[in-house]
Amino acid sequence: MKRRELVLAAPAAGVLAACGAPGGSGTPASVMPDKPVDVLLWTNGPSEPAVKAQMAPWAQKFPNARVELGYSKSIENLQGTEALVALMAGGDPPHLVKWNRPVTGSAVVKNMLAPIDDFAKRDKVDVKGRFYPAGIAEMTGPLDNKLYGLTYDMDNRLLFWNKSAFQLGGLGMQPPRDFAEFRDFAVKFTRRGATDIEQLGFNGTFGTELLYQWALSNGGGQYFSQDGKKVTLDAAKNVETLDYLAKLIQAQGGWEAQSAFTTRFGGANVAFTQDKLAMMAVTNLTVPTVYSLRPETQFDVAPMPTGTKSMPPVTWAGGYAWAIPTGVKYPAVAWELLKYMTGEESLTARSEGDRGRLSASGQPYFYGVSVGQPALDDALLKKFPPPAQMMPLVQRGLDQMKVAKNRPVHPVIAELWQAQKDATAEAVQGKKSASAALGDANRTVQALFDQFWASQPAAKK
Repeated sequence: MKRRELVLAAPAAGVLAACGAPGGSGTPASVMPDKPVDVLLWTNGPSEPAVKAQMAPWAQKFPNARVELGYSKSIENLQGTEALVALMAGGDPPHLVKWNRPVTGSAVVKNMLAPIDDFAKRDKVDVKGRFYPAGIAEMTGPLDNKLYGLTYDMDNRLLFWNKSAFQLGGLGMQPPRDFAEFRDFAVKFTRRGATDIEQLGFNGTFGTELLYQWALSNGGGQYFSQDGKKVTLDAAKNVETLDYLAKLIQAQGGWEAQSAFTTRFGGANVAFTQDKLAMMAVTNLTVPTVYSLRPETQFDVAPMPTGTKSMPPVTWAGGYAWAIPTGVKYPAVAWELLKYMTGEESLTARSEGDRGRLSASGQPYFYGVSVGQPALDDALLKKFPPPAQMMPLVQRGLDQMKVAKNRPVHPVIAELWQAQKDATAEAVQGKKSASAALGDANRTVQALFDQFWASQPAAKK
């Protein structure tokens, strides 16, 4: 894994509140070391040039500290924490980590992350006022209600629909609003040749946790009881929704045929821009991608369809946060770096870096993401505006951030989240029925729930 060393600097000594273990050489955790220090930052995306640009202002202001950049490193799931745990055991973990938020609940009960409440309170960080609630909820401890990080990137789910494909397929010029209409549109547009699918109505993937979105849209999506002790992955609405998705995939020709279709085009986004794919359920971050692939593509985005037209639209927020592992040598440095990485100067520099990288290859750049902070989203949208025809689409994605739901928060959430992804895959690929897939997942995760709660002090009294 390649790493790049950047020269950064520390803020003045003694400016931060205490957190975590004492610093090296007897230095209190709340005080910056009085000599140069080396710290490691784990991150990835949007590109290495963008990250370098993001770090440049810090390096110019504070050239006294060296930050080793561990690029292409982040925590994506619980299995991915193994390298982090090994460094923690050696007494020298990275000081700041780009963190996939649904891992948080399972990680904090294993003492992997340091809380930042004291830091935030001392520096008067307006967490509730600055950040979208969904991201902060996922970085909050499920048992102690402490804060373990700040949101960095966020996204939500939208239905992308190709206007040219709709016209070609006789689907009208409005996106489907409910499940029945959506299925009809998808099946009607799908066309098979002698051996392969020639055009596809809907590309069903589980990479963006397909079941959770559709279950929420169908009045389900509740994965455990209110007291957090009973798993409900196999609740009736969840099973009904997964059965709907599995049957939809089969009605379009099956998983293997769909996969062969997207592979032939080099990805779903390419098929979409060539008017061969009518609909995708992907994140708002895909707007710039589609536009850059083929600017003349006639497409729009809409809220995801719901079980019935009477149900309100719903979406959920994915993305990352910055978190400080337990046991870092210089907690004050870690906190100051976390603040910087979520600040306007840093995030503006990142956008500038990515724009420069894309411009050098003749590709367009505009702000089409979310940094998890409404005020900064608005500011960055003004600094890096999209083409006029893309502005409504980008704005629709940002508007949904304000109402997006978070993923469940629980001490065993990482294991549960993976189990629902695996069950979704088994069902839509035709390996198991929806009922069997979710039933098996439910039993597996229930055993983990039981094991966790039995280990808690209250259970041993």
